[in-house]
Parts: sequence; structure tokens; C-alpha cells
Amino acid sequence: MKDIEFVKEYKIDLVNLTPLKIGNGKDELDLLIDKNTQKPIILGSSIAGAVKNYLIDLKLKGDVNKYLGKEDESRDERESKIYIADAYGSEFKLSTRTGIKRSYKYGTSEDKAKYDMDFIDIDTEFELNFKLFAKNEQELKDEDELIKNVIEGFKGGNLRLGANKMSGFGKFSVKKVQARILDLKQRKDMVSYIMDDKDYTTLKLDNFKDRGNQGYIEFDFDGSIIDSMIVKEYQIKENEADCKNMTNSKDESIIPGTTIKGLFREYNTKILKTLGLDDKLFLIEDIYGTDAKSDVKTHFIGKVLTSDVVVKNPKYCVYNRIKVDRFTGGVVTGGKFDEERVQGDIGFRISLKKLEENNKAAVGLILLTFRDLGLSKLPIGSSSSIGAGRIKGNKLTIKENDKVVKIEFENGKLICNDMDYVNEAIKAIKNIEKPEDNKNKGAE
Repeated sequence: MKDIEFVKEYKIDLVNLTPLKIGNGKDELDLLIDKNTQKPIILGSSIAGAVKNYLIDLKLKGDVNKYLGKEDESRDERESKIYIADAYGSEFKLSTRTGIKRSYKYGTSEDKAKYDMDFIDIDTEFELNFKLFAKNEQELKDEDELIKNVIEGFKGGNLRLGANKMSGFGKFSVKKVQARILDLKQRKDMVSYIMDDKDYTTLKLDNFKDRGNQGYIEFDFDGSIIDSMIVKEYQIKENEADCKNMTNSKDESIIPGTTIKGLFREYNTKILKTLGLDDKLFLIEDIYGTDAKSDVKTHFIGKVLTSDVVVKNPKYCVYNRIKVDRFTGGVVTGGKFDEERVQGDIGFRISLKKLEENNKAAVGLILLTFRDLGLSKLPIGSSSSIGAGRIKGNKLTIKENDKVVKIEFENGKLICNDMDYVNEAIKAIKNIEKPEDNKNKGAE
């Protein structure tokens, strides 16, 4: 880079609110750990990729290409004017979560598909460092605005890092923001830049607004577990149940974000098939991302953000069960086992990044899933075929731009303040069109 007049540096202190998975690219279960310090690392390239995608979603592609580099161009255009360093975690807190891969086609678990996933536990601190290089005050202002958007993205929870971020991982809170600016035309600042001795100024977090649902449609659901629920986590402790509901590092009972996302994806698929719209299943991948086993040439992540759901006011009960030999009808030897299930209140948010095509239909599919979930027709978790996991809905709030739609579940019925919005979304499901179809119509 030539003719640089200004350098501005940011230090952003983040703490992960949800599990964080940063892989080393060699093994699905391995984490990226610094060999010398034994601390987790988020590579600068990973941060840059997440930041660029987020800013492009905010319709800032022009500035992204100009200041964060443009692919397949000359070196000057390819080089970023904003440098992003690797971020090191404050400590290495390893946790493991068990998962099961499901077949969305058949609605069952895949054969030999149980897996364990390692991740960095919550409350690990990371310091992100951004260095802005500008030729003039206007460039500095533009780059500064990009970083402001990044900070607000972290603050609002829509900018996430690492793998499985659409299923609840990689969400951070902003603890502190510091900055310093150097005018390289001034000898004092030039010396400070070389000696790296200029102090940082701490910025007020209130100066960075929470972007909330900008670019997203938010669904906030409140309800309660009717009888009991269990998302299984196996134990090997004596005098305790063989399996219990999954917990986080704070020993709170949770429904993993992966379970929520999988439930909605599977049920959305079932809705389309029930309506005889098998040729419209491409919309499922548009919403939730491509399946790893899909035949598509290019894989992509989905448009739905979820997070782990903490069960509030939990109560626990142990169920004694037995395994039956389906051939003889008798009990399998050693087939007695216990389940510790949970009952309580739940509340969670699903955020849908607006689709360029079929956005209304996507809202309709998610709405119908929430409807059946709140009416106790769609159970969550394991043992659902024998009565576990039924939910009684209290209310659902939908926020799209300035519109707020409120739905209450009352005596098996829905009471809504804007039925036109709901009906339009549901009707749109029947009118799903492939993007190519719309292009052809435009050509006509």
C-alpha cells in the first residue's frame, strides 16, 4: 500500500455466549489450538471471511470490495486496507456434546450416525484486533463505518464466528472496545506508530447500537413443557439415571440449537411433501443450507439462526424403562434403564435472514411449524413417540422491519393481531418458484 496518511487500530474484547467450534481443517472433532500457549485460536482469515459475508448481507459489497479486498483482481485491488489479526482465547475450556445425524427424507436417525463434537466452552474471552490504513480522511471514515457495523453485528448477535454458527454456536457479547488513531503526517504520531507506544481510548458501548432484526425476520416463542422432555445425554455415574437431558457448562438443562434447527428443517420438509410439493424442496436448502450428502456442486449455509434454549424453572423426574425383544416379546437381558427428564418453561428465538426469492413462503413454513409446536402436535427431543417433548405455546411474536405480529395460543386456538400477514405467508407456500422461473418471466 502506498501514500498512507492515517492508521486507526481497534481492540475489541469479546466473550462467547454460546459454544465455539474452530476446526483445524484436518478432523471434524479437532480444534485449532496454539501449540506454545495451548490456547484456542480464531484465525484472522476466519474472522475476515465472517466479517465480509456479514457486511455484504448489509448491502455494503462496494465498500467491502474496496477496503477488505476483491478476489480475482489485480494485487492492489485484492489487498485489504483493513488488517485482521489472529485472536487468542483467554484459556482452553474444552467441552463435548453428543449428536445424532438425522435423515430429513425419512425423519429418522441415520445408521451409525452418533458423533461427539468438541468445542470451546462459553465465557472464554477473545481480543480482536483490526488495523485500518487510509490515504485520506474520507477513506478513514468509510473504513471506520465498516468496523462500527462489525461491532454492532457482534453486539446484536447476528455476526457469529466458527462452525455451526447457524445452529447456535459462535455467538459473542462485546465487553470493551478500544481505539487509537495515528496521523502519519505528524512526526509524533509516526514515532508512536513505529514504537507502538500510543495509548488506546476506551469507547462507550452505548455508541454502538444493537442492530436487532436489520435484514432478519425474528420469531420469538414462549411456552412450557407439558409433561416431560429429554434431549439425551448419557451418564456413567453410579446411583444416577442412565441418561438425562442435555446440560451446558452451568449445569442448566438445554435444548441444543442443532435440535431446534433440525426439528424445523424436518417438519418444513414434511409440510411440502404433505402438500404434494416435492418439486419445491429446493426451498428447504435455501432456508437451512445444503445437506452434506447433497449432490449440489456448491454447498452453502442456510438463512436461519438459532441458539441453545435454556429450560427455566426446571423440575426433574426419573422414568424407568425396559427394552423389549421384538422377536420374542420379552424383556432384553440387562435391558432396564432410567431416563431423567425435565419439565419447565422455554423461550427461544429463530432469526430468518431474508431470502431474495420465496421469502413469504419461508415465513409461512416456519409459521406452520411454530403453530403445531405451540398446539402440542410437534414434540421436541428423544422419546417423543412415547409422549415426551410436547410443548404448550403461550405466545409467538414476529418482527419484520417495523411490523410486529403477535399470536397467542389459547384453548387450542390462535389469536392474532394481523391475520392478513399470516394468511399471505401460508398462501405463498403454494406459489413457490425457482429463481430461474422468475428470470424467465422477466425475459418474457
